[in-house]
Amino acid sequence: MLRPTSFPFGFRKDFPEYLSIGGEDDYNNMYLLDMVINNSIGRLINADGYLAYRLGESFLTFIAETLAEKKFLSIFLLFIPHSILMKLRKRFSEWILKT
Repeated sequence: MLRPTSFPFGFRKDFPEYLSIGGEDDYNNMYLLDMVINNSIGRLINADGYLAYRLGESFLTFIAETLAEKKFLSIFLLFIPHSILMKLRKRFSEWILKT
């Protein structure tokens, strides 16, 4: 069983970004392509700040395109602790009953 602390940082920060733009983004591609062409991207393990968001978003897009979006979302759900999923399910059910 995964603990909340094992939830990858990139999923906590980059997944909402990925969902908000719907995957691939031209600006993001341009930003990273410029860094690759100018050999200024550095080691990926040391990425932080703005670069970390751009890389994370691109990585998630790559994973979604490689695995198909349906599988990608299934993998994401594996990282959410069971107790949180149960709370969300209960709240969602209550919300549905109100509407």
